[in-house]
Amino acid sequence: MRDPKRIPELLSLLGQYWTQCPDVRLGQMLVNFGIDYFTEDERFIEKLQLRLFGEESFDAKVERIAKAWFEAPCPPEEGGQCNPGLHNWATGHPEDKQNARNTVAFVLKAERG
Repeated sequence: MRDPKRIPELLSLLGQYWTQCPDVRLGQMLVNFGIDYFTEDERFIEKLQLRLFGEESFDAKVERIAKAWFEAPCPPEEGGQCNPGLHNWATGHPEDKQNARNTVAFVLKAERG
């Protein structure tokens, strides 16, 4: 079951953002945020926080970079030998996605020192 505490947090952030641009329709705002049927509420909360406060949480940054890396096409020098299942974040194996997250988090932490 999803955590019901996410609802007031999401609605509060949505209200804060919407009052800054009251001429925007709700559906228009959702599309502008890239929200679709498959978007998890936590991801929507992160997107709202980024727009409102201009900062991305470490976990959100890891997720964004891991997804982009995961979905990147195979380099030509590999001769197309990649596993094609690794290129769709939505249907990818959870263990593969977690490995991508772990790798990205390790690199980001190493860069921070």
